[in-house]
Amino acid sequence: MIKFDIKRLYNWQFITVISLFIASIIGFINFESSLIFKIIFIALVVLLAIYFLGIDAPEYFNIIVLFLVIFDCYNLYFSMNIPLWSVMIISAVLVWILAYIFLESCKDKIGNKLYYVYSVLLSLVILEIFLALISWPTDPKSKSMIIVSIFYIFYLMILEKGTNSLNWKKILPYIISVILIIVFVVVTTKWYGY
Repeated sequence: MIKFDIKRLYNWQFITVISLFIASIIGFINFESSLIFKIIFIALVVLLAIYFLGIDAPEYFNIIVLFLVIFDCYNLYFSMNIPLWSVMIISAVLVWILAYIFLESCKDKIGNKLYYVYSVLLSLVILEIFLALISWPTDPKSKSMIIVSIFYIFYLMILEKGTNSLNWKKILPYIISVILIIVFVVVTTKWYGY
């Protein structure tokens, strides 16, 4: 049974994520060219948002928001010709906000003070990957999917490190799954100019 907690509406993290979600959905509608993909994706995202906000699983909703934010940042650079330095600042701040919200929700596992440091480090890692993928001749959806996969593996590694159970046996399945996702995205994406 899905129940919605009304107390979460007054939480600043919830308001921030919902605001980012609405803004990134508007950006997705603006930047995506395929109408049928827009309709299917928006319907699916809204249904998933209702589901994940109704149950206590906000990290999956935050992953959807992260995908949309990165997609919009890439499109700001490629479609609207906004300078790279300003797109990098925008993406770094938005990824830092999402990483902070991600890690603050589990600060009892990783330590009260360390989640500040981990959120900054995670946003810097994602910013480096964002910059490295900018030169790939692919569409922003595939780049965003790769970044979200890498973000999630680093998030899981931070959680394992926080519980002092970080070892190869625990993280190897995560790493293998992310590598498979990246290979699948790279193989199935449309490469421009090739």
